[in-house]
Amino acid sequence: MTPRTILKLALVPLVGAVFLVRNPIYNIRIFLLMLKFGSESETNILRAIDCLPNKPAPTYAARLMYTFFWIPELAQYAQRFFERECAHEDCPDLYLEYLATGYRMREMPEQSLAICDELTVRGYPRMDVVSRLRGIAMIALSRYGEAVLQFRGALQQQPDCAEAEYGLGYSLYNLGQHEEAQEHFYRAAELSPYYAEIVAESRNQSPN
Repeated sequence: MTPRTILKLALVPLVGAVFLVRNPIYNIRIFLLMLKFGSESETNILRAIDCLPNKPAPTYAARLMYTFFWIPELAQYAQRFFERECAHEDCPDLYLEYLATGYRMREMPEQSLAICDELTVRGYPRMDVVSRLRGIAMIALSRYGEAVLQFRGALQQQPDCAEAEYGLGYSLYNLGQHEEAQEHFYRAAELSPYYAEIVAESRNQSPN
């Protein structure tokens, strides 16, 4: 592997630790095993997981694969893994959520919407997540009116979701409803330092 690939793989245990606080040592072991087997396919990544002592539950492997969506060099392997797993009728609903989120990360809004529809049919209890993912996909497709409806629905179920607040503000702004959009931008900034920084930068770049 090239030094660049090794550097990227070094992010795996760090990113994985955020999602898998209870078993952080597994992330280090997986990283070392991936260096041994290489990362040319999701098969080798899963092979590394299989070599762990006291092999963790399948959900652990899924959660680790999910973190790979945030690493461009590994995102394609995560996508293939979840597409294969979600092809089974009895796949966990959570895997579908991971795949919908992965499609969002990979800028594949239509595919994300299709998975959201399946989650709705299944009666997935986290409909706030489904509505938020739908809203983000609608923005990517420039369907701002529909995005507004989805983000409002998400906020009804989870009022303190900064991403939904910002998405709602962004959609309203693109519909010309600037005053109401600003209210949601500021609300997002109150809920999250990440969006506070974005809002602050936008204000600084606005003409006086």
